[in-house]
Amino acid sequence: MNTDASDFILTSYKQILNVPVDQIMTIGSDTAFPIFSESTLSDLCKEAIQKLTSEPMVVELQSPIKVVGDLHGSIHDLLRILSNQDPFDDASFLFLGDYVDRGQFSLEVITLLLAFYCQNAKITLLRGNHEVSDICSVYGFKSEIESVYNNDSVFNSFVSVFNHLPLAAIIDDSIFCVHGGISQRLSEIQKIKQIPKPLTNVNDRLVHDLLWSHPSSTYHLFAESIRGKSFTFGVDATTRFLEQNGLKAILRAHQYCEDGLKSDFTGLCITVFSASSYKFDGSNKSAIVVVKGDNYGREVYEPLPRMQRNNAQFFTMHRKSRFPRSESITLMNSSGIAHSPSSGCLNRVGSTWNLMRTKKDGKEPNSNIANSRSYHQNIVQSIFTKDKTHHVLLGRYKRNTKLMPTFLEEEC
Repeated sequence: MNTDASDFILTSYKQILNVPVDQIMTIGSDTAFPIFSESTLSDLCKEAIQKLTSEPMVVELQSPIKVVGDLHGSIHDLLRILSNQDPFDDASFLFLGDYVDRGQFSLEVITLLLAFYCQNAKITLLRGNHEVSDICSVYGFKSEIESVYNNDSVFNSFVSVFNHLPLAAIIDDSIFCVHGGISQRLSEIQKIKQIPKPLTNVNDRLVHDLLWSHPSSTYHLFAESIRGKSFTFGVDATTRFLEQNGLKAILRAHQYCEDGLKSDFTGLCITVFSASSYKFDGSNKSAIVVVKGDNYGREVYEPLPRMQRNNAQFFTMHRKSRFPRSESITLMNSSGIAHSPSSGCLNRVGSTWNLMRTKKDGKEPNSNIANSRSYHQNIVQSIFTKDKTHHVLLGRYKRNTKLMPTFLEEEC
């Protein structure tokens, strides 16, 4: 499989992956986010689809593994979660979906996760209810993409990836992992395994419940949720499902948790939520679940302040060697005025990577890029073995902000 795009994207993120965890909120201000051409993102999505096609709809996993809940475009929470472990060597990760929408950096979250996945990091990506065209067209992902690109091709490429994501995973033959929950149409997990890819009919009742259902202490079995989008499941429904399938617990996401974690039915159902400050700055913590055999640990993180996309710094990266002519994305300054960004090149020097800006008016540029010896440098060095030169355009990006839907309840 050709992995040029994912390799290139991780190369472009090398400086961000080098930022120490205590400086995580300088990313986007002191250290710019990369923006990629339509061709690069299209190739990334093709890589992901090729790999996902051979992955079953229910993925079998082994502990130890770290399980991540909703991220909703919170790139800083994602980078913090990854800051203490190498997804290539140190730890396996299971992400439960909802990578996009409602946050400010959905494009960066899904791009980085897919790049890691395509580069064979120990990462499994499940589908959430926001990895559905009808949902992510409304709640922010599509408008975020439209603010950078002038057509629907990039959005459609990501939707094609979403249609190939698995719906569930099982850890150690004992923990059922899913974005939403169980369904009264689900007695045996074999029914999920039989669902073909690509999955475009998410209105199928079973699929809909897997993405949308949630636990309830009010009802013992199943009941229609308040919003009518799906069903709730109670303690008796949970116990019956686990017994029928020889399982011990359900591990899910989909719902906002003020402390990042919530346990229902005396631990039979655990909810994890990983996007901090989801409603407003400081509204909730971020958490992940650490599964080690029969033991469930947790990592809980304090809320991070929310960065607005239109205040962030971006630069565009081009795989110039692959194209007969350069492809460019017009960047805007904070006032929305187009300008010509300065150029530079990304070169590998010895065992480190350096982003080198060209001189302007005979003066050295004011660079905020340092050669960090942090943990993440090991990740970068373990991935990139080919000597490459890429062209970089530095600039500031202005988002076309749109009115976002309000939160109606705790479902995400």
